[in-house]
Amino acid sequence: MNQKGFTLIEIIAVLLLIAILGGLAVMKYGSLEDTASERVGQQIIQQMTTEALDGWVKAKFVGWINDEQCFALENYSWADFSGGASGGVLKIKGHPINVKRVPSTTSEPASWRKE
Repeated sequence: MNQKGFTLIEIIAVLLLIAILGGLAVMKYGSLEDTASERVGQQIIQQMTTEALDGWVKAKFVGWINDEQCFALENYSWADFSGGASGGVLKIKGHPINVKRVPSTTSEPASWRKE
């Protein structure tokens, strides 16, 4: 007799292979999302440093007093940031990134760094 079709073993083998490939794809996607969040975090930290420079220039223009005055002139309302003049937590899609602010001086603006 000529029978056409696949055996149960062949079907199970194909389904197992599809499941393994699907699992690898899900793991790779999770890794890509973490990498993307990390890169976005780096870009936001650079933008925060630019904002610190802007606050420093404004403070120099109105007459330098101290770093706290400079921080008050900086605007971080666009970022999901909670903290103060010494640092805090930046959230990217719910992932927290601890950041530290290096204080400004009369000769240098503040800068932000990932801890």
